[in-house]
Amino acid sequence: MSNEISTKAAALDSLMTRMEAMAEGRSMMEAERQSSDLAQKALIRACEAEDDVKQLTGFALMAKVNGRVVRFSMRLASKLRQEQELASKGVDGLNDLMTSLQAEADELEALEAFGLEQEEAPEVSLGKWLTVRNLLAQHGYKPQPLKDTFTSMLTSEQGKQQADDTTLKTMASVSGLPEATVKSLLAQSATRNLQRTAETIRLAMQVVARHLPSAEIGSDTSPYDVDAPQDFAELYQGAIDSAKKSALRIARDPISALAQLATLRAEEDWT
Repeated sequence: MSNEISTKAAALDSLMTRMEAMAEGRSMMEAERQSSDLAQKALIRACEAEDDVKQLTGFALMAKVNGRVVRFSMRLASKLRQEQELASKGVDGLNDLMTSLQAEADELEALEAFGLEQEEAPEVSLGKWLTVRNLLAQHGYKPQPLKDTFTSMLTSEQGKQQADDTTLKTMASVSGLPEATVKSLLAQSATRNLQRTAETIRLAMQVVARHLPSAEIGSDTSPYDVDAPQDFAELYQGAIDSAKKSALRIARDPISALAQLATLRAEEDWT
């Protein structure tokens, strides 16, 4: 009798755990739905904004959109590079790849069992952001070349690999190695890291090129017909905030700056 009671109690605990997980999953899905609705509203507002608003927010907005395109293309490129590296290792690499793919499948199955959804695939996110980029360009925003964003990323990585004299001396002191040796080892590491970054960027640009055709839209495409990425509302608000700073930084005079700030403040009423 004791074992039977324990078994029933364990089954009840398991059922309660699954019900709590499903309730949490529903709450998360509702939050995501509300976020998606707000993102769609922001995309429509951005496309239908007055020309002076587009002029004020355009640079920051399109730069942020480019950033999202680069982010998801780099994720896909990193995964592609890792798969290529594993494949180059022969049978062992192939086994590791198959194990990784099986783990992803198991994770998806576990999430679905509790009523939860897996994070949107990078391929889907990339396609959405490329489509939004085209849509915004069609509605008067000037897109910045993606190659410039990729190039700035590589330039930034080059800067990270440089150590100043003070840092070199500190590293030599801590490691107990001659400063020349520290500098030489760092240079080797920097070359390797930059080569990997450059290769990932090259693959990312290829990924973008493959997705571009599917992101094309017609000349009469409406923002109501394009799915907004879930965080577009946050991105649009960020562009407005950036435009406020620019309005103050490049203002001809305080009166014109105030006028621009008032225009931007009114634009925030879309929320």
